[in-house]
Formats: sequence, structure tokens, C-alpha cells
Amino acid sequence: MASHLIRRARLLGLVSLGPLMVLMACADKQACPLRPSAPEVAAVQTPRSEQTNVNLELSARYMRALFRERLESSSEDPAGSTGARATTVDLTQEGVGASAKNLVRVGLVPWVKSASSPPGGTDSGRVDLPRSFHLLLEIKHHLVTAATQPDAATRRRWLDGAEEGVALTFTFVALRDVTFGRDVVCPSSEPPDPIAEKILHGVFDGLRDQKPTVIPTALVTELAGSLTGGSAKVIGANLASDGDLKLGFTLDAGTPATFAPETLLVHHPADDWGFELDSTLAAGLVTAQAKASVAANDFQAIVDSVKVEFSRQGIAVAVDATHKQSRPCPDIHFKARSLTVLSVLKDPAGKSVLTAKSGTPAVTDDAGLVSKFCYFFGTVIFGKATLVIGPAAPTAPCPGVLGPSLSFGFGTDTFYGTSVDTDETFYISGRSSHLDELLAGSTRPAERPPVPNC
Repeated sequence: MASHLIRRARLLGLVSLGPLMVLMACADKQACPLRPSAPEVAAVQTPRSEQTNVNLELSARYMRALFRERLESSSEDPAGSTGARATTVDLTQEGVGASAKNLVRVGLVPWVKSASSPPGGTDSGRVDLPRSFHLLLEIKHHLVTAATQPDAATRRRWLDGAEEGVALTFTFVALRDVTFGRDVVCPSSEPPDPIAEKILHGVFDGLRDQKPTVIPTALVTELAGSLTGGSAKVIGANLASDGDLKLGFTLDAGTPATFAPETLLVHHPADDWGFELDSTLAAGLVTAQAKASVAANDFQAIVDSVKVEFSRQGIAVAVDATHKQSRPCPDIHFKARSLTVLSVLKDPAGKSVLTAKSGTPAVTDDAGLVSKFCYFFGTVIFGKATLVIGPAAPTAPCPGVLGPSLSFGFGTDTFYGTSVDTDETFYISGRSSHLDELLAGSTRPAERPPVPNC
């Protein structure tokens, strides 16, 4: 019997596909493995929200790199004489609406290390066997909150310490032997196939020990709150996997939009993740700030309307207000207009931050000579009402910084922002520090453009 290599595949760093043990010489038929049961958190059945306020996107490139690394990096056999490598990793989606299925397709090729290869478990000397397999898994999402699981201790156990969050679990669908054009099943009427049988055993063992991937809801609500100045709770979720992975969250605030599998990352090919925020949340804060600014500076003024438009150029804010005067003085109607351009820059500490540069407000009024004699205040107070999203960080190292840093932990990885898109949306995208390292150390090293400094 040839020696074997135990391969553990940790999807997203948390889900293991277990020991993919490839037995090369022994023809003894293995006992059928027990199909793995679902993790405890899978008991929480989460319906798909038709509308969401916040969408977190992970690019297909990021997912492929992460899956491949986890499938091939970890080994419990120092000899490293046999194993299986991932040749392809693709996210797909079948169906739409409530019946949609989110799938991961992984191509596997078994390999053996040549007897003449030096020891040490490196890639040197690995020879692919003329066999290939396709592994198909289904991704399911489970929203765990105090409403779905009242016991806090249970929630923290399910969510790796988080109070509330979405857990992603992976369920076995099929293992296909591409070489012989058949599904790998047990028991089987086919002659013994130790390679296929051991791969099936390994997949089942790994899924049996899987640890769900967790996205804490605090990651979503805190980032959204820091940009809009408000607070909200997650009350629903949805998942899409049409190339990129997209996880949508429904909040108890704002105006949610119809959830669709398409992502905005297609417009940001250099980035690994994206965060799409319900623009009505930001617009609501602008409106509140405008009214508060006018009221604080002129108690006789009334805000007639506040309009916020998201465009490719930036965020345009229009405030119409009326200064009420006692007769015989007529009322004065003011119009304030401004455009704020948002950017993602790197502060002196090396952290990505969102900055805002507002143009000088254009303020007009309909005051005649009599009105101006009655009212001699400057128009600057109405210009202040065109301030945009925030709140601004009080001790920011860069001018015009809005909210906290856009560099944050994501599992064992670190994400950092690189750009912001306001073209009829409010979308922040960025990169993975870990993928930066992988690309820089690849056979064809690639360095991605740095984030501009403040």
C-alpha cells in the first residue's frame, strides 16, 4: 500500500474539505462512508430576502485563489507522497428567487510524488495521474440573530464568538469521476476504485468537521452606520453566486432595492470586494444635517426641500429654505447648491480612509431692497446646509475624512478600500491584503496600483 497524504481544504479559511487521501496501490474496497450531517447552525432556515439595503461582494478571483490555497496548502503528512490539487474553482447559481441554488464546482486531479523526488513535501516531483474529478457543493446562508436563536451562548458558539451574523455552510451535492464519466457513489456496482473511494471518504470526513464561514452583522451595520451616522439592525439576508459571491443584508431602515445576482465589481476589475450601501440612508442623513444646520443658524428659517443626487461627478446637494419675516417685510427664499467629490486615500498610518471635498456652495435668494434692509444676515448659513455624509472624524489625519478607517479585518484576512463610486449608487470597493501577497509571490508576480496618499 502506497503512503498517503491527508489534504485539508478550508474554504474561506473555515470550512474543511478534509483529508483527500489518494490510495495508489491497494485495491481493497473501502467501507462506505457515512454522509455528513449538517452543522447545528443549519437548523436556522433563512428565507431569501427579495430586497436588501447593503450588499457585500467578493470577486470570483478572490474566491478562486482562496479555495485553491485552502485545498492545496495544508498537509498532515510530512512525506507528501500523494494528494489531489484543485485545477478549477467556480461559483455558479441555478434557478432564481426562492428556489435558487448557490453552488461551488471544484475540479480535482490526483497526483503522486515520484520516488526519485527529494523529501520535504514540496511541489517538486509531483506528477498528475490521468484521472480527474468534479466536486459539487451547495452554499447555504443562515441568518442568526436574537430573533432566530434567543440563547446568546448558542449564537456565539455557532458564530465563532459573534453576537449575530450570517453563517455560510457547505453541503455535498455530488462527486463526478470525469475520466470514467460517472458519479462516485457508495455502495457501487462498479469494480473497486481506491482513488475515487478515498476522495469520497475524504470529502465526507472534511464536511463532517466543517466550521461555518461567519460574516458578523456588526461588520455590516457598523460600516453602514459610520458612513450615514445612523444605526440599524439586520432583519433579512440573501445570497448569490453567479461568478462573484454576493451576500445581501436587509436592514430595518432605509429603502431596500431588489436583490439581483449581478455585482458592481465588474466595473472594478482590480478589486477583490465591494460594499454597496442603500443610498437613501446617506441621503437621509444629508437631509437631517441640512435641516439641523438651518435651524441652528436661523430660528426663523424653514427648510422647504433637500435634494440629494448621486452622480459620476460626486454627490450634489440642493437645499431650498425660506427665512420668515414679520410684516411688512416679505419672506426671503434661499437656494443653496454644492457638489461634493468623494475619494479613498491612504492616511499617514497606511490605512484607507474615505474623504470628501466639497465645492463652495452657490447660494442665491430672491430678496429685494426692502427684504435686505429687514434681513441683513449673510447667506453662508444656508451654504452650510449642503454638508454631505459623515460624520467627519474629529481628529482625522487627512482633510475631510468621513468616519473611521476603511481598513478592517475579514476573518484572518485584512481588507482595505481603494475606490468609491457614486454613479447613481454608493459603492466602496477594495482589495485583500492576502491576495496582494499571493499575486506578488506567484510565478508571474503582479503588483496592483497603490492607494494614493492624502
